Amino acid sequence: MASKQQMDHDAYRRKVRGMSDDSLRWVIRDCREALDANPDTDKASYYQDEICYCEMELAARQRRAVR
Repeated sequence: MASKQQMDHDAYRRKVRGMSDDSLRWVIRDCREALDANPDTDKASYYQDEICYCEMELAARQRRAVR
C-alpha cells in the first residue's frame, strides 16, 4: 500500500504567496480535475489542501485590493 503524501503546510502557504493569480487558479482547477477523476487517490487530502491554500491566497489578495 502506498503511503499518503504529506504536505508541509507552512512551506506551501509561503509558496502560494509567490504564485500569480493565474497559477493559483490553474492549481485549483488541476486538483479538482484530479479529484473528480479519482476521489479515492492517496493524494486526495493533499489536493484538497492545495485547493484550500490557493483559494485562501486568492481571497486574501481580493480583500487587500478592496482596501
